[in-house]
Amino acid sequence: MNPETTLTEQDIRNICDKHGIVFSHAQRVTEGFTNEIHRINDDIILKVCIRSDNLDRFRIETKVLQHKDGIAKPKFIADDFSGDVIDAPYILMSYVEGQSLGAIWHKLTDQNREALIADIATSLRQFNDIPVRMLFDEDKLWGDSLVDGFAKSSSELIAKNILTDEQINTVSAILKNHRTSLNKVPTKIVFWDIHFDNFIVKDNKLAAIIDLEAVDQVPVEYPLSVVNKQIEDPIKFLSLENEQYADKADYVHLWEWYRQYYPEMFEVDDLEERVMIYRLLDVVHLLKDWSHNKELYEQLDRYCTELIKKLA
Repeated sequence: MNPETTLTEQDIRNICDKHGIVFSHAQRVTEGFTNEIHRINDDIILKVCIRSDNLDRFRIETKVLQHKDGIAKPKFIADDFSGDVIDAPYILMSYVEGQSLGAIWHKLTDQNREALIADIATSLRQFNDIPVRMLFDEDKLWGDSLVDGFAKSSSELIAKNILTDEQINTVSAILKNHRTSLNKVPTKIVFWDIHFDNFIVKDNKLAAIIDLEAVDQVPVEYPLSVVNKQIEDPIKFLSLENEQYADKADYVHLWEWYRQYYPEMFEVDDLEERVMIYRLLDVVHLLKDWSHNKELYEQLDRYCTELIKKLA
């Protein structure tokens, strides 16, 4: 939840005036952590970038929204990065009727669930066809980017006493040992944050994929780390009101359904190690804000130990 509101009603009216929208009413949407979101006139979403470190991802979302393809997504209305109306970039897009898949997954039959994963896989595959140069200026060597990204964050992790030198060295060694194999697989445009709250469903059909900031240039198997985590610990992806429905039995077929309908994600030889590395880096990322969480440190030790054994 992100309850902070920086925009006034007059700000929203000014935005509507700039884009020729007749303002009726607006309601703050409190889901999300990195942006401020308002629903205008029931049928428009205003998304405001309130964190400067999220600006690059925000630009990617507006480019993807404008891309003409077969992806189920909100319709692009307008954007503004000038700061003329409000002192922050924003995007206007259509509001998509429906519910998040996370809110209804426990109510569905396995037949409904499988059909939805097939539907989702079709849209996810469409992201892979977006030209890399539409979003990024150069190709990415995946192994190098993971090694370099962790190296840049390691000083912060040590300075804040989140990880010890020994833990930093262990994770760094694991990444460097896998750098070559990680570099071998080409990257594509991928929507990687495939937890169920990012899928809007209506009448048991996929209506839209949202939060398109999670589009990146990565290997196609990268989203499987989210699937793996969802199967292992589904409660981590559910809102507070839906946590009571977190039943692992509802997720047991998720891996096989993705394998059936999006087989490209499973074609790398060292898939198990790759997914484990992605889970390890997810833990490191979460520790930046949740360093008090003992479970995360236990997961860090487990993934490091298992990955070191595989290198032996």
